[in-house]
Amino acid sequence: MAHYGYSREEFLQMQITEIRPPEDLPRLYSNMEDLRTKWVHSGQARHRLRDGTIIDVEFDSHILEVPGEDAVIVVARDITGRKRSEERLYLLSQIVERSPELIGLGDPDGHITYANRAFLKAYGYSEEEILGKHFSCTISPRNSASLMAEIVKGEAKDLEGEGWQGECLRIRRDGTEFPVLLSRGQIKNSEGRTVGTFGVSRDITERKREEEDIRRLAAIVESSFDAIMSTTLEGVVLTWNSGAERIYGYSAAEIIGRNIGIVVPADRQDELSGVLGRVRRGEKLEQFETTAVRKDGKVIDILLTASPHQGFGGTHCRHFGYRKGHQR
Repeated sequence: MAHYGYSREEFLQMQITEIRPPEDLPRLYSNMEDLRTKWVHSGQARHRLRDGTIIDVEFDSHILEVPGEDAVIVVARDITGRKRSEERLYLLSQIVERSPELIGLGDPDGHITYANRAFLKAYGYSEEEILGKHFSCTISPRNSASLMAEIVKGEAKDLEGEGWQGECLRIRRDGTEFPVLLSRGQIKNSEGRTVGTFGVSRDITERKREEEDIRRLAAIVESSFDAIMSTTLEGVVLTWNSGAERIYGYSAAEIIGRNIGIVVPADRQDELSGVLGRVRRGEKLEQFETTAVRKDGKVIDILLTASPHQGFGGTHCRHFGYRKGHQR
């Protein structure tokens, strides 16, 4: 009674309906009808404390025959804290199950005890097939021996510290391989004892492909005899290839971070402002003749194109310069 905020005398004068939220009364009446036929009823309900707070309770009730009338004995236990914990666990389980990351849990020795949908789809296993298998069945044997030893140790119960993170090759049920960024570690209980292991992977196949494309493109740009550079929309140099070094005489280290106007003759500065303005508006400038100033002061004739491109931090201006008369 004290838990509800009432004295014993107050509580004995009350009806059961007074400690139930109004919207729950239809269910209360249904439970009372059920009790009359079965004599015993158990379940969960919501009760209202004196200050209006709603709590969750688990109850057992049964009819007690006493001379002259029937009475009902109800034993209720406050399970509000437990219900909140259960709700948090449910929400967390939904996040894990629906996550696009490949998430697997294992016992202390690394045998799989849970795999989310993304994990099953990526590796091509059904839940029945994967449960009980060791995590190593998803690791490609083409990983280096040292990496394999590190990962296997990470899946064993003697892993210490914050776990292991890195890139490795994984293998699907059909034998095909794919690269992932893997994070793994121990699961400990409240006493600090290891009760399991976890692994969270992200398929980085697309990222690896994009990185390879970027490397290939960078190699082409760097080896080009033409000057290829990029600037901010205000003209600050961001990139400068070897072709630009040959044509303009400045090394990348010398010019990156400076304004591209340094290679533009004084009587062409308005032209540069116009070029950057048009690129800022999203226009692409086709090849046109102009002049530039080399580091040694010589004025040279060049063919120039300029266009906007999306880069890290926003839109930049890409310039292509060709020494006039150069045979491409």
